[in-house]
Amino acid sequence: MTRFWSKLLVKIEDWITILAAIAIAAMMVITTTDVIARRTFDIHVKGSYEFVMLLFVYVIFFGLAYCQRQDSHITVGILYDRLTRKARRSIEGAVLVISFVLFALITWYSALSACFNLQAGDTILGAMPVLTWPSRMGVPVGTGLLSLRLLVQIVRLVMRGELYEERCWGHEHDVGDSPYHGSGRSAASDENANRHSPSRSWYHRSRHDKRRRTDSEHGRHKAL
Repeated sequence: MTRFWSKLLVKIEDWITILAAIAIAAMMVITTTDVIARRTFDIHVKGSYEFVMLLFVYVIFFGLAYCQRQDSHITVGILYDRLTRKARRSIEGAVLVISFVLFALITWYSALSACFNLQAGDTILGAMPVLTWPSRMGVPVGTGLLSLRLLVQIVRLVMRGELYEERCWGHEHDVGDSPYHGSGRSAASDENANRHSPSRSWYHRSRHDKRRRTDSEHGRHKAL
């Protein structure tokens, strides 16, 4: 059952990210059409500015959960990557809990705001009246899915000791299984987990490659 809900959440995140891509395409088509109409026929496409502005909400919020699942949000790991795995688990746990509470509150209050605007029939005053509630509903949908993804990552961190960046780097798609599922091991007990941790991979790969190049050049000069 847990695996079913995990797969379902992944499917929803994937489909809603596709909707964000469709919103980007729609913005491009509307803007291009408006520019061509202005240059060629000296006319303005009514509502183009308003629709593009409202579509931005889907572009921004619909991809949040997917990016969190894929560890694609911008991060700075100069200090974090050099910590022990135990320290990283503590820091990541605190960040996930704070983020979950924050985005759960955003979800609740943005949903209330969207419902209020739906009842009031709120519109943008421009070249043509455009209802705002469909765009406003994109905020609680996006942040709600992000809250669920954060909750899943909190549960996995507490129950399995799993850092979400390890799952992201080790598996292309999240299918609801731990990378150690059924093996009799856990990430916390694996003696190689810290050495092979994907969150440390960039830092250690760069250092290793630099050291290897230096040793190679030193050997070449010595041979000469």
